[in-house]
Amino acid sequence: MTKKWLEWYKTFKTPPALPGQTAVYLATGAAQEVLRGRYFDCEQDIDYVVRQGRQKLEKEGLYDLKVEFAGLTNDGGSAVADWEEGNRQDK
Repeated sequence: MTKKWLEWYKTFKTPPALPGQTAVYLATGAAQEVLRGRYFDCEQDIDYVVRQGRQKLEKEGLYDLKVEFAGLTNDGGSAVADWEEGNRQDK
């Protein structure tokens, strides 16, 4: 298992300190205004992205965090709950 992990670990292009530094940057709140509600890959230069500003990210649709459904409604329920509701034995 260790051998497999070491091989997988080699696929990363950034030093392991970068995700830790990114977490600290986020914890300071410095990115809050720009990245709130957005997805961020911790292997990117967060300071550079934050300097671009929220307006640019929104305009270009960058770092959007969203969930889209393939032909399903998003009504707050779930497929299992919907099925259970329609198939209850006590009806």
